[in-house]
Amino acid sequence: MAAKAYRLLRAILATAVEDDRILPRNPCRIRGAGSEHPAERPVLTVAQVFQLAELVGRPPVGNIRQLPGGGYRLRFQRHGVIRTASEVYPTRAVADKTLWRWPPTAKPTPATTCATRLSAATGLDA
Repeated sequence: MAAKAYRLLRAILATAVEDDRILPRNPCRIRGAGSEHPAERPVLTVAQVFQLAELVGRPPVGNIRQLPGGGYRLRFQRHGVIRTASEVYPTRAVADKTLWRWPPTAKPTPATTCATRLSAATGLDA
């Protein structure tokens, strides 16, 4: 911090000497006073990068559509094709939670019922 302050003072006084001609010479003459040697900053390991990536999360690959009769249905992409899930969710919040919990290439299986998806998304027993 002191080296930065010294560099700033030396630059200001150099302007006063050279451009403005207010001072006859620059009084900042200490060699090496403007240089600093900071410690190396820590670098994340590969494991820490992956751990951080898991904490950040990933955006869902899909969207939520509101049905004309009420309820919400998920649309997602799998193998480059947009597909529609068969389950109908009662609220957009439940559909949104379910969409965020899906892996990026997941497809709902016929054995999975809306009640089990609802309990998984909300954490409540159906």
